Formats: sequence, structure tokens, C-alpha cells
Amino acid sequence: MNLRLNRRAPPFALVAATITSSMLVLLHPAPAAFAQSWPAKNVRLIVPFPPGGNVDNAARVLAPALQDAFGQPFLIENRPGAGGMIGAEMVVKAPPDGYTLFVSSNGPLLFSPLIFGRPTYDWSKDFAPVSSISFTALVLQVHPSVPVKTVAEFVALV
Repeated sequence: MNLRLNRRAPPFALVAATITSSMLVLLHPAPAAFAQSWPAKNVRLIVPFPPGGNVDNAARVLAPALQDAFGQPFLIENRPGAGGMIGAEMVVKAPPDGYTLFVSSNGPLLFSPLIFGRPTYDWSKDFAPVSSISFTALVLQVHPSVPVKTVAEFVALV
């Protein structure tokens, strides 16, 4: 993976999410710390799912490229549970010092708070998009024995 990253970016707590089929990096502003270059220590990548899924795999591809670009380790922490809200809450509650990245899907940010109720964060206030880092195609598959060839045929069959 060839990533171009701006080493002069201000110190921010970076956060990431997938909206529909694209993964986005989201930004949670942090106070400026101009006396030191960023990052001066390890950066955490919080993934709100168990290891092995598409979001975790994207984070594992991204981490070495970030480490190469910035010269500090980017460590992946899988924090699954509550539809991804546990990981999202960790990021929102983390110190806004630029050392927490959230790599996620749209579920923890948009849907889980609506489904489970009583969210402890507001995606529209606590997260803001920065850039896409991956895209995942959405695919509908059926067993070869199912007599359909199109989505309309499948819907009619169901």
C-alpha cells in the first residue's frame, strides 16, 4: 500500500469510520501542541470488531504505512462489543491529544446508537470526515441451487 501522508499535519486525535461501503478517517480536534512534532509516541488504532474482518484487515494494512510515514508505532487494539459502540466510546473518551485513531464501519457511528438507544456520543459532533482509506464492495450471493439470476428475481422469490 502506497500512502502519501503529510508529516506537518497538526496534532489531532484521528478517528476513522466506514460510511456505507467506504472507510473514512474521521477527525476529533485536539489542542495544539506545537512544542513537539507529532507523533512523539505510539498511536493507537481502535477497531471496534474482533480480528479478521474487513475493517480489522484494513487497519492492519494501514498501520505499517502510517508507521513508515511518521516514524512511530501505530498499534491496533480490537475492542469489540455492543455493535461497535464500546470502541467508539473509547475513542470519544480518549484524551484529545492526537494519539487515538478509530478504524470502523458505519454501524458503531450511525446505527448502533439508534438501535441500542442512550448513545454516549453524537457522531455528528464527535467525529468529522477526513479521507477515504478503503472501499468494500457490497455483494449479494445465493447458493447455485436457488433459481434466481437478478435482485428482482430474488426479491420476488423471497
